[in-house]
Amino acid sequence: MKVSADRRGRIVGATILGPHAGELISEYALAMKHGLTLSDISNTIHPYPTYMLANRRAADAWDLRKTHPHHPPPSPPLFRLRGSTESAQRLEV
Repeated sequence: MKVSADRRGRIVGATILGPHAGELISEYALAMKHGLTLSDISNTIHPYPTYMLANRRAADAWDLRKTHPHHPPPSPPLFRLRGSTESAQRLEV
């Protein structure tokens, strides 16, 4: 998952590759249409455990870098999740 945002956190594009990408990208499409920010996504309650939680984690990572610029980056995931490239979706503005 890669999400592009301006300095204020307004989402300008998102790319998601993997299983359920089509379901995950819809939240970013809606956020872009309504001018929402990554902080808005971060503050939204997401069901757990579901794939949609990945959207919140991406927004949380941006929010952490914004509020704590000297904080070390999050550690890489312990488990490598793999999906087919057939389910990839791309959204750009």
